[in-house]
Amino acid sequence: MWLEIIVGGGIVTFSQVGAYLDSWGRDPRCEWAPRIESEARRICGRTDGITFSAKGGDFSVRLHEDAVPSVVRAITEAEPHMPLEIRGFYQRISYLLENGERARLIDISKP
Repeated sequence: MWLEIIVGGGIVTFSQVGAYLDSWGRDPRCEWAPRIESEARRICGRTDGITFSAKGGDFSVRLHEDAVPSVVRAITEAEPHMPLEIRGFYQRISYLLENGERARLIDISKP
């Protein structure tokens, strides 16, 4: 699974995070995405600018810059309820959101 985090149009990470499947063949890290997204939207008070997407086996987080604290808080509040084996994944997302560099996206298809 690839993890992509984009904040305010700047890429924070695009990295291979491997596969972690439960006994039903689903990745529980993806199953937590809607919970985190919903709680972050509630905390932030906005319905746009916060998107957690798990499609085709890849995981994408796209945020407006001012939504970052809400997402970090939503992850922190959810941690005690997360299974131990996926908690580190969301802690890493939280760390990258708080401390990661934002590199400008460049469209390489244009000269």
